[in-house]
Amino acid sequence: MICCIFNVGPHYRFPIYQKMAETFDVEFYLGDKAGTTIKTFNYTDLKGYKKSLKRVGIFGNWYWMIGVWRLTFNNYDKYIVTGEPFCLSVWLFLILAKLQRKTTIAWTHGWYGRETGAKKVIKKAFFGLFSKIMCYNDYSRNLMIEQGFDENKVFTIGNSLDTDVQRKIRQNLKPTDIFTAHFKNNYPVILYCGRIQKVKQLEKLIEMLGAMKSRAIDANMVFVGKDVDGVGIENLAKNSGLENRVW
Repeated sequence: MICCIFNVGPHYRFPIYQKMAETFDVEFYLGDKAGTTIKTFNYTDLKGYKKSLKRVGIFGNWYWMIGVWRLTFNNYDKYIVTGEPFCLSVWLFLILAKLQRKTTIAWTHGWYGRETGAKKVIKKAFFGLFSKIMCYNDYSRNLMIEQGFDENKVFTIGNSLDTDVQRKIRQNLKPTDIFTAHFKNNYPVILYCGRIQKVKQLEKLIEMLGAMKSRAIDANMVFVGKDVDGVGIENLAKNSGLENRVW
């Protein structure tokens, strides 16, 4: 039996979790929403859902999920765990699982390529405790291999897209004038899709658009996503004189 321990249940992961539950003998332990801006699904709708894990902040980004380490003593063959080093209870869990020779698999962004200093040391130690690592793309996988991780233990799995639904949408897509109608021009469109967060430094896209305009390179920019950090893209665009180029 497989035990899945995830720090939160994002709404966009419900289809893949449900498919896992239908295909394998799996049980899910999901962290509550505390400390995250991610929209969650109704956990009780998920086949194989066992329990919600309470998240307790410790300091900075570090936190503890109550009850995680005890799961190493349950009768599970394999564990799939959110690969987030900030969860201190997962460190204890991984050490206990290793002592019991149990298989642990990280589901993670993996390596970003901007890790330096202490963060690099912490991530190498953390991911080194896992039996196997599943990351989203080949870029991350290759970076991890460069950092000394065994290539036979790191796998690319892609991200959790609901391809069945999206395929149907793509089959019915038709060209529209949505951008030309809004911007009143035919300039190329630069598109960002995702949560609007300070950590993503999206103001650099506004700066880039301004630099392009100063060089007579015309383009529009569209942001699709919720501002969860008070970034204020509209104000950034207005202050840069780009309000007519940013939607």
